[in-house]
Amino acid sequence: MQMVMKSHGINRQQYRNAIRNRLRLLGVPDSIIKKIERQNHSINKVPIFAPQSGTVTRLNIREGMYVTPSLEMFTIVDLSTIWVMVEVFEHQLDWIQTGLSAEIRVPALPGRVWKGKVDYIYPELELKTRTLKVRLRFENPKGLLKLNMFAQAEIHGKPKGDVLKIPRQALIVTGERESVIVALGDGRFKPVDVKTGMRSQGDVEILSGLKKDERIVLSGQFLIDSEANLQASFLRLSEAGHQH
Repeated sequence: MQMVMKSHGINRQQYRNAIRNRLRLLGVPDSIIKKIERQNHSINKVPIFAPQSGTVTRLNIREGMYVTPSLEMFTIVDLSTIWVMVEVFEHQLDWIQTGLSAEIRVPALPGRVWKGKVDYIYPELELKTRTLKVRLRFENPKGLLKLNMFAQAEIHGKPKGDVLKIPRQALIVTGERESVIVALGDGRFKPVDVKTGMRSQGDVEILSGLKKDERIVLSGQFLIDSEANLQASFLRLSEAGHQH
């Protein structure tokens, strides 16, 4: 065997190195490779070790099953660091950038706040919603955050100069539409569509739709989720204004 390998320009050490590299590419741990070398023969059972710590979220094998190279036997997820996917409106893209600080609150875990950062901004907008996906990164050392949880996210932009802003409770959001109710005087009101920007500490930046010194209605009583409810609430507000 030694003579045959040399005739092809391969010695025993090169042959061993080639086999060792092949086993590594197949995912065989170095500890098992060394065991094979010590025993100087193949082994029937090869233990498989997880490449990282984490939680098994998917198990596609059972004892006695025949597995093929293409079979994904199990999935291990490291939840010590998690990603949160959010969608940002098109008109908010001018201030979104990687590295901005972010916070999330999870309804399932009330009273807790996780602080993280903007990790990645996807390059393509969703055609139907006209929103852009943004990936946030958070540390999760206690493992309280789980896969597929719903979360409320805030991204903190850099401070801006002189801006027009309103209290957040005055903003009415119905789908993709954002409106406020402007007081015209004499018990008259009208809904006005606005374009919003950054949000900070209970305030919302108004990019267009309102002018400085316009009077708006502040009311937490109107929980509006459709155009029909918007009109109905506006009518009730108008009637209440006329009664006064």
